[in-house]
Amino acid sequence: MHAKKLRDAVHKDIRLDPAEVAALDTPQMQRLRGIRQLGAAYYVYPSAHHTRFEHCLGTYWMARRVMDEMTTGTASAFSPVEREAVHLAALVHDVTHIPFGHTFEDERRLLDRHDQNRLRYRCLVEGGELGELLRSSEAGRLALAILSPDEPMPPERLFLREIVSGTICADLLDYLKRDNYFCGLCYEFDDRIFQYFRVADGRLVLDMEQDGYFRRDALSEVTNLLRIRYVLSERVLLPPREDRGRRDDLQGRRARHGAGLREEELCELTDGGLIYRLRERFAGDAPLAELLDDFEMRRLFKRCYVVGRGVGEENVATSCAATT
Repeated sequence: MHAKKLRDAVHKDIRLDPAEVAALDTPQMQRLRGIRQLGAAYYVYPSAHHTRFEHCLGTYWMARRVMDEMTTGTASAFSPVEREAVHLAALVHDVTHIPFGHTFEDERRLLDRHDQNRLRYRCLVEGGELGELLRSSEAGRLALAILSPDEPMPPERLFLREIVSGTICADLLDYLKRDNYFCGLCYEFDDRIFQYFRVADGRLVLDMEQDGYFRRDALSEVTNLLRIRYVLSERVLLPPREDRGRRDDLQGRRARHGAGLREEELCELTDGGLIYRLRERFAGDAPLAELLDDFEMRRLFKRCYVVGRGVGEENVATSCAATT
């Protein structure tokens, strides 16, 4: 297996070592090419067709950049095994996602979150070709521990997990750039953020001092990063259902709820595979088949009545036509 260089729309050239190439080539990771990062948000943001596969590549690259910046001038900051383990963990961190996963997990809470889901961890991370590959090396076994929903990390090694998934982490640094880019939103953070990462007492921290003085530029950049996260959440990820992308998931969610699909089955499916499976099961059920038609043809629910209240105001009711 040889190293590779891939061209990414967001981060440009991404270099992969042989171990990462081997992980990408497993069926578990290739499935992510068929799972959109933002579910059905492409009904509102037409270019938001990017996938979990691309996001995994970007998260890996962000983790690599964080670690590279922290080792500048300090070659012993990470052991070779730790470095490779974080690379692998970041690369496969979203392999437990299912089609329209955020709808089932975060909005309706029908299923455990993908990063806390023991069943999916056993099926998609530990099991199959990917699990066999990870167990075959010391770095891979450490990557399994980093991703495990059950195995606590030793306090002195918590930073390994926090680089991949924490408050400000590789996952966040990629999806803020990627989701904004593919939704056509113009929000950016400065790459200087990578210079602030440090390890202190086993934890990943952001250093706000330089030469003994508080760095206001660091604080403003972290504030900017969190502001971008808030705006993205408000406009795309968790918006009002009546006028944003996630309202489209409502119909998909209702269809799934009546389909009797087991979670193990969802672990094998892509977005298109789920729609196909639902069509098979609803072939003799005209109302539910019509619901799927509406979903695929973008005949979507619209708001017909809204009740709201501003600060210090009485409730205000607004009605509008319930058209599609």
